[in-house]
Parts: sequence; C-alpha cells; structure tokens
Amino acid sequence: MLPFRNNSLARLIIAVLFIESIAILLYFGFCFYKILFFNRLLNGTIVLPGEKRLIADINSLALKIIPLLFVCFLILFSFWLYRVYRNIEITSRFHSSYTPLAAAFSLIIPVTNLFLPHIIMTEIWTANSKNENEKYFGKNVINNWRFLFALVMLYALFCIFTFYRPVSMNDLIKGIYYKIFLHILCIHFSFQTIKIVEIINELEKKKLYLPVINRKQLVSKKANSV
Repeated sequence: MLPFRNNSLARLIIAVLFIESIAILLYFGFCFYKILFFNRLLNGTIVLPGEKRLIADINSLALKIIPLLFVCFLILFSFWLYRVYRNIEITSRFHSSYTPLAAAFSLIIPVTNLFLPHIIMTEIWTANSKNENEKYFGKNVINNWRFLFALVMLYALFCIFTFYRPVSMNDLIKGIYYKIFLHILCIHFSFQTIKIVEIINELEKKKLYLPVINRKQLVSKKANSV
C-alpha cells in the first residue's frame, strides 16, 4: 500500500487556521467596541440610531463564521491525522499504540481529547524524526500544544457556563473581557497548530518522498552516463 501524500491537505489546514485567526482577531477588536457601547448605555449616554442593531448583526455573523471555520478545521485535521498516522504504520517499523481511525477522532471525542491527541501527535513526530534532537524538540512543542488545547477547552466551558445568561449590564461587560482572553488563547492555539502541521508535513516529505526523488535522480544519472 502506497503512503498518502498529505502536502496539499496540510496546506489547506494551515490556510483554514490562518483565516480563522484573522476572523477571531477582527472579532477581538469588535469586542472592545461592544464594551464601549455597553458602557455608554450603562452611563446613560445616547447611542446612535441603529447602533444596537448593527452590533447584534455583526455579533451574529461572527458567531456563525468562526464556529464554521473551526468545524472545517476539525474535519480537515481529523482526516490529516488519519492519513499521517496510517503512513507511519505502513512505512516504518514504529509500533503504533492506536488505529488510524482512533487518531482521526482523537481531537473530537470529549474527555479523551485532553490526552489522546498528545499521544497520537508524539508518535507521529517520533516516527518521522531522524534524530534525537528532532524528537526532543517535537516533545516540547507538542507538550505546549497539549497544554494550550486543554486550557482553551476548559476556559471556553467556564465562559459558557458563567456568562451564558448575564443578569446585568456589568455581568455582560465582564463576560466580554473574559471572552477577549479566550480569543487570545484561540489565536495562540491556531498558530501553534499551524507550526506543528507544517513541521510534521516537512518531516514526512523528507522521510517518504526525498529518498524516492533521490533514487530517480540516481537512475537518471546512470542512464545518461550509459
């Protein structure tokens, strides 16, 4: 069985994460505008006609686009994990602890997504690394990624349960401040994921495709010399 070529898929994941980060950054700035707006309401300052409706429309649009991009990322990332994990099974002597299907759902299943993706990503990185320095570097990067993912998940749940239905204007403003910090964490997680996908993609290409290219070049040189 031939290994999967994952370069295009990795680039698509990186593009989706980058676009999502831009969307979150724009919404991040919009949150500060919302804080100013609600503070004006709290202080009894007159607001512009239609301003409240505009804020509601922008907020509704953002809460559709950002989750949609995140779902696209989850689907693409799960598919990528399946293919990359399958590659290490068929192209190396590395003994994998799970199946490619388990790797694909590792980031989706609640509770297990707090520890299983870390194991899966570590095995993928280890199997594609050429030396101990690469393995050590990968271990540190993936540990940071795991901690950041757990922090995002737990903090997001905290924000949902604490500020889902604010009882006062002050609670509403306080909730926005908490969500601003969540946006910062999400952007950081996105770029950390981009870094991991990009490095693993390069390691995989060097391991699987450069030897094939080198053999072809060697055969071509021999043929030309004859």
